Amino acid sequence: MEENHGAVERLALVEKITFGETSLANRPGARSTARFDVHVIYERKIDLAAECARLKKEREAIEKELEGKNRQLGNEQFLAKAPGQVVDGLRKRQQELEVLQEKTKSKMHELGCS
Repeated sequence: MEENHGAVERLALVEKITFGETSLANRPGARSTARFDVHVIYERKIDLAAECARLKKEREAIEKELEGKNRQLGNEQFLAKAPGQVVDGLRKRQQELEVLQEKTKSKMHELGCS
């Protein structure tokens, strides 16, 4: 590896490869094989304003869809007439949307979006 690090850097499209003296196996994001440990460090290079706008739009779409699912599941007449598989599908999608909503909020908080 050390002899060919220039070629490996070009093939991997990385800025720099460094070799350490200690094991990286216990570090978060590290991968290990029998012969070596790898730890990749990368910088996020994003347009913060554009990413915040994208996340806000995504959050609004999720909230709109979630509101619709909640409205359907709160309608007793709909629940009485709808087949069980449809209601189960709505409940499953409602749960997925709630998870997506939390993940989106978390990303926005992490980036400092308002």
